[in-house]
Amino acid sequence: MFWFTYAYSRSLCLYRALLFPLLLFCVDAPAAERLSQPPTKSVNHAGLAPFVLPFDDDGAGITAFNNGSHQRGERLAPLTIDSAGHFSVAGNRFRLWGVNITGDSAFPSHKDAEKVAGRLAKFGVNIVRFHHLDNNWGGAGLIDYRRGDSRHLSKENLDKLDYFIAALKSRGIYSNINLLTAREFLPADGLPASITQIDWKARQMLGAISPSVRNLEKAYAKQILQHVNPYTRLAYRVDPAIAFVEINNENSLFQQFFDGNIDRWPEAFSQPLAQEWNAWLARKYKDHAALERAWQVIDKPLGNNLLKNADFVAGLQGWHLDQIDGAKAQANPLASAGLRIQIDTVGPALWNIQLSQNLPELKDGEIYTLSFAARSQSHSRITPLLMQSVEPWQVVESFPLKLDSEWQEFRFQYVHTGSAQPLRLTLGELGSVIGAIDVRDLRLQSGGTVGELAKNQTLERRSIGLNRNDESYLAQRREDWFAFLYSLELAYWQDMRGYLADELKVKNNIYGTIASLSPPSIQREFGFIDSHIYWAHPHFPAGAWDAQQWSVDMSSMVNAFPNNTLSALARQRVAGLPFVVSEYQHAMPNPYSAEGPLLVAAYAGLQDWDGVYLFSYDQGELGWQQEFIDGFFKTNLNPAAMVNFAVGGNLFRRGDVQPAQGKRWLNFSRSGELARITNAGASWSVSPADFPPEWRGYAFHEQMGLQLGMSTTESKPPVLDVNKVTAETGELSWDTTIQAQGRVTINTEKSAGVVGFVADQHFQLGALGLTLGDLQMGWASWMVTAQEGSLQDLAAGASLLAVATAKIENSKMRWNDAHNSLGRNWGEAPTRVEVVPFSLSLPIAARRVSAWCLDERGQRMRSLKVVQTATGSRIDVDSKARTLWYEIVITPKI
Repeated sequence: MFWFTYAYSRSLCLYRALLFPLLLFCVDAPAAERLSQPPTKSVNHAGLAPFVLPFDDDGAGITAFNNGSHQRGERLAPLTIDSAGHFSVAGNRFRLWGVNITGDSAFPSHKDAEKVAGRLAKFGVNIVRFHHLDNNWGGAGLIDYRRGDSRHLSKENLDKLDYFIAALKSRGIYSNINLLTAREFLPADGLPASITQIDWKARQMLGAISPSVRNLEKAYAKQILQHVNPYTRLAYRVDPAIAFVEINNENSLFQQFFDGNIDRWPEAFSQPLAQEWNAWLARKYKDHAALERAWQVIDKPLGNNLLKNADFVAGLQGWHLDQIDGAKAQANPLASAGLRIQIDTVGPALWNIQLSQNLPELKDGEIYTLSFAARSQSHSRITPLLMQSVEPWQVVESFPLKLDSEWQEFRFQYVHTGSAQPLRLTLGELGSVIGAIDVRDLRLQSGGTVGELAKNQTLERRSIGLNRNDESYLAQRREDWFAFLYSLELAYWQDMRGYLADELKVKNNIYGTIASLSPPSIQREFGFIDSHIYWAHPHFPAGAWDAQQWSVDMSSMVNAFPNNTLSALARQRVAGLPFVVSEYQHAMPNPYSAEGPLLVAAYAGLQDWDGVYLFSYDQGELGWQQEFIDGFFKTNLNPAAMVNFAVGGNLFRRGDVQPAQGKRWLNFSRSGELARITNAGASWSVSPADFPPEWRGYAFHEQMGLQLGMSTTESKPPVLDVNKVTAETGELSWDTTIQAQGRVTINTEKSAGVVGFVADQHFQLGALGLTLGDLQMGWASWMVTAQEGSLQDLAAGASLLAVATAKIENSKMRWNDAHNSLGRNWGEAPTRVEVVPFSLSLPIAARRVSAWCLDERGQRMRSLKVVQTATGSRIDVDSKARTLWYEIVITPKI
C-alpha cells in the first residue's frame, strides 16, 4: 500500500491557457513510459516557396536595422539605471532588444563570430545573453570537464568567447554573462559523493546552504570576471560591453522546495538545512510548548463522500469526459467497481483529455481528504486537480502523482482557502500518451489529520523535521517554513552580490535570477527585475528533453486572451524598476510561432518594459550555415520569425509603440508576498500576484505591475470588454470577438500591421488600406515599418519595409497523426514559406511609388507593379512573389 500526502496549495495558475515560464530542466519519468508515435505523415508543400535567410547577411539596404541605433567599438558606454527606473546609456534611454546564444553556439570560430555578429547588428540586436556556457553536454563549453571536475576552464573555448564578445562589441552589441546555468557540480570538486543523488540542475541551489558549493560558485566567477579579454584588453568585470552578469539562472530555494528536490536531498545537505531550521525556530519560539501552541493540530473525522457515483456503477453519470481538439478517449466501468479511461488519440495539449465532476461549495479553512486508487501500464503520471469549473479555470490545488502497473492507494490532504468557486475535481494530464488508466474508490471528504509532530521531534533537542513538499501542514508552520527559506535565500543572494561587487569590484550590472522563482522583494535589491516565459513550450511525457517523445500545443496566442504570456509577465513587473524578459519564445514547430516577436515587442512597448531577449539564436546541427529549423527555439533558423524580429525591434527598441500613460499597481508588501508564497506558491510561480478580477484585460490597456513597499490606492476601474481591448494610446487592439479568429492590430506613426486570423479581410491602417487574400491556415502576420519618413506623412517621402508571414515548414517534415510532434523527423533544407497575398493601397500617386520583392538578403529582386487608383495607388502581391519582405519607396512631393 502506498500512502502519499500532498503539500498544501500547490498552484495558482491558468491551467488551460498559459504555459508558465519555462525551461523544465529536471522532469524525470520511468523508462517504461513512452509517447505513442502514430504513423508519421509527410508535409504537402503545395503553395510554399523555398526561402532561407543567410546566417552571414550583414548587407546594407532597407532590411538593415542598425542605422544609427548602435554605438561603435571603443565608444561603447556603460549601461546604467537612471532615476526614472529605466536603463540608460550616455544619458539616453536604452531598451534591450536581444537574443540568447547558448551552449556550443557561444564558441564559434573567429571567422563565424564575425559573420554572426554582423548579422545580429543588421537585424537590430543590441545585446546577447550568453547562456549554458558551463554545460557538460558533450559539446563545447567553458568548463573543461575532461579534467574530471568542474573547476578548470577550457582555454580554447575561452579564447573563442573572448573573440565573439569583442566582435559584438565592435558592432555596438552588449553582452550578458550567465555564471551558473548548466554547471554540473561533482564529487571531484571536493563535495560529498552523495551530491550525485541530486539532479544536476537542483545542485545549483545548494550554495544557499553549503559553503563548499558557494565557494565553488565564487571561484568560477573570479576566473571569468577577472579574466582579461586579449581582444578588448579589458577584464570582463570592467568592460562596459559586458552590461550584465547573472548569478544563478532559474533557481531558488523556493523553487527547489516546490519541485520536491529538497525532499530528496541526501543527509550531507539536508542535515545542515535542518540545523539552520531548528536554530531559526529556537530564535522565534521560547520553548517547544510555545511552538506547539502556534503550529496547532487539526484532527477531524472524515465526513461523507462529496463525489457522486464515485464507484462508477452508473457509468459516467455525474462525471464529464473532456475530449478536445481531436483527442479521443472512452471510459468503461471495471468489473471490480472502478473505471478504465482508454486514450485512443492524443490532442495537442495534456488537458485535451480529462475526467471531471463539479463539486459542492467547499468551506474556507476546512480540511479535505482526497483518496483513490489508480494503476496504469502506459501513464507514469497523472495530476488530480481542484480547479474552477468556469473561466478562467483557475487551479486552486494540484496533486501530481506517479503511477505503475500495480494498484496504488493515494491520499491527499488539503486545507481550503480562497474564494475561487465553483470548483470541480479533475483528473488531469490524461492526454499525454495513448494507453489506459484505471481508477477506483474515489473519495473527497471533509476531515483528516494535519499538524501532529512525531514524539522524537522537539525544539529543545533541535530535532524538528524539515517541511516536506509531499506533506501537508497548517498555516503557522507553513508561514514559518517559508519565512525561514526567505531568510536563507536573501542571505545567499546578498552574499553573492557582495562578493561580485565588493571583492571582485565588478562594474557590470549584477542580477540574481527570475522573479517567478525568487520573491520580487529579494530580486529588487539588484536594481531591476528579470523574467522568462514561453508560449506553447514543448512537453516531454517520457523524460526531459527526449528528442523523440515530445509534443507542442499547436495554437496561436491571438486566441488566448486576456490570459496569456503577456498578462502573466505584467504580474511580475515591479514599479520603479527596469523590467526585462531575458527569455521569450513561441516554440517551434508551432506554425504560428512567428507571431511571438511582434506580440511581445508591441505590448512590451505599451507596458514600457526595458528589455526583451528571444530564446534562442543558435547554430543548427550542421553548423551556422544550416538552412532549416531543427529545434524548438532557434529563431535564427526560422525566416518568418526573423523578419518579424527585425520589425519588432522598431516597435520596441526604436519606440514606435508609445508607452501607456495610465499605470495600475498592485500593492505587494513583503508580508503580503510571504502570504502568497504560503498559500498559493508553486513550482515556477513562487509568489503569484493575482490582480483583482475587475482588472482583467488591463495589461493590454495600460501599464501594470507590482508596488513593493509603499502602498498605493488601488482604484476600481471600469470593467473592460475582454472580447476586444484597445490600448489607452489607441495604437494597439486585441480582438477576439469572433471565437478562434483572434487578431491584433498595430497602428503607430512609423509601423503598422495585423497579426492573427485575417484571411480575406480588409484593414485600414491610418492612410494605408490593406486587403489580405486567402491563407492556408487563415492566419498571417503583416507589418509595414518606415525606415525613413513616417506613415502619417507619406507625402513627404518615405522608405518602407513590408513583411508578411504565414505558414512555414521545412522540406520533408513528417508529422504524427495528432499533428503536434515531429519526433526526430524535422526534415531538411530548405525552409519553405507561404507567400501572403495582399493588396496595399496608398494615398500617393503611382508615379511617386516604387516597390520591389526582396531576396533572402533583403536586396531588390524584382519590381512590383504599382497601379494608379482614384485615391492614389495600389500594390498587388500574389504567390509568385516568393518572398517574405518588400521594399516600398515614396519620393517626396515637389
